[in-house]
Amino acid sequence: MFVHNAMSQRKVSGRCAVRILPLLDSLKSDLIARTSYLLPSSFHCNSTNWYSSHERYRDTTVLILPLLIGTLSTMSVNAAFQRLLSFFSHRSPHPDTNTITFLDSLRGDLSIGLDFPVALMLATIRHLVFRNTGFFSLSIYVPTVRTSRTLLGGPDKFNVDEDKRYTRGELIALAKDGGIVAQADAFGLWALAAEPDGKVKGEEVRMFQRGEIMERVAARRRGRENVLPLWRGGPIS
Repeated sequence: MFVHNAMSQRKVSGRCAVRILPLLDSLKSDLIARTSYLLPSSFHCNSTNWYSSHERYRDTTVLILPLLIGTLSTMSVNAAFQRLLSFFSHRSPHPDTNTITFLDSLRGDLSIGLDFPVALMLATIRHLVFRNTGFFSLSIYVPTVRTSRTLLGGPDKFNVDEDKRYTRGELIALAKDGGIVAQADAFGLWALAAEPDGKVKGEEVRMFQRGEIMERVAARRRGRENVLPLWRGGPIS
């Protein structure tokens, strides 16, 4: 019985190899055609060359794996960004802490002091960009969100003095070396978190980079003493 099972498994493996190897060979040929200018001449081969099964598998793997790794490295799991998104997953009366519905996003944007039209616009953009639970669903499943997006350059980026309070201009100047995206983040952080005197604490800059700023801003906006101004997206009255 054992010998019979082993022989059956070998037959199945052989049939799988017969089906898979031509596919791998085709993928190899296509990849060589697309990347031939990158390969040394010693690597080029013509259609008359014959390879054993393990050699064809090896050669195809050598070509495919770097491409897969490169793709995954540009769209990787970003803990800080996921932490920022998770703020919205806690807005429901009965939250699923891994999933953000459209209403969760809307509630979250309203809780940080934004006026309804602004909150609606931001929630719509967020779910169109990051939705990942089905073609007809707008929900976002946070653990599987993959993005190369960093927050103000990423944790510990730039020389931030946590004891200092930064003006809008100082924040944008601080992020200058990070390019236009980091400067846009700096302006967005200032618009979101600046206190009535127009300044943001250095400690809160670091919190934003780690994705931990949202709960503090929501707590700040609960009262009437620190209402977000209209021109920064706050309510009309």
